[in-house]
Amino acid sequence: MRAHLRLCDRPTTRMYQRGKQVELPTNSRQCMWRYMSTNRLQDILDRERLYFRRVSKFDDGLEGRLTGRSRERLRRWFAERGSAPDVAEEEVRMYEGHSNAFFANCWHMRDHESYLMWQAYAHKGVAVRTNFERMQASFDKSPLAVTGSVVNYIDFERDHTGLGQVFTHVTTKDLPYSDEREFRLLLWQHDQSNESLFASGDGLLTDVDPRMLIERVIRNPFQAELPRALAARLEELGIPYDDSGVKYKASK
Repeated sequence: MRAHLRLCDRPTTRMYQRGKQVELPTNSRQCMWRYMSTNRLQDILDRERLYFRRVSKFDDGLEGRLTGRSRERLRRWFAERGSAPDVAEEEVRMYEGHSNAFFANCWHMRDHESYLMWQAYAHKGVAVRTNFERMQASFDKSPLAVTGSVVNYIDFERDHTGLGQVFTHVTTKDLPYSDEREFRLLLWQHDQSNESLFASGDGLLTDVDPRMLIERVIRNPFQAELPRALAARLEELGIPYDDSGVKYKASK
């Protein structure tokens, strides 16, 4: 079940925030893609809200975790300050548990559409294309502080995870995921600007302007026709949609 979202009664505007702990695209016009089902896109257009999933609920078993070497380093740090072995281990788990307070909406950072992303995330869906400037502006009416970061990929068996920055653990992933070229929109529950946020469950919704967020929609190369209701809503909002550039020959 999706989370309930509770906001204070006083009017406020948080919009997109640039944090010091995150890595931004070097090009403000960097192209971003999200591959999704037609139902998910219809929901965004109709409700004008974007869903953020709790990071700890993602499928990656190492999501929000430290690398093995950094985990051991932190465990020793606690032990050197007097923590018993079992207590030090629990303190490390609590440190990693900070990722539970983050919610993310994930995008693919690439100049062109991707056949592999179609196959993995939207074989019968659509692709939404935007750029970093539009993405930031689309949250101007959001009551919550939304930020975002380029995801870095490291070897979790050999490398160290930086310690002391809470955003590091939700913007670092294992090397096998590097083909995703991910950019994450993030909501942090403990940000002082999000003091009005109450979330339970797997995720939450926040306001977004779909006309600003979505530069255009790309039709599925395997199933080119859009559902009538979706096409009508896109036309009503003035959002263009195009054929895919992927050339696909159906098997006979």
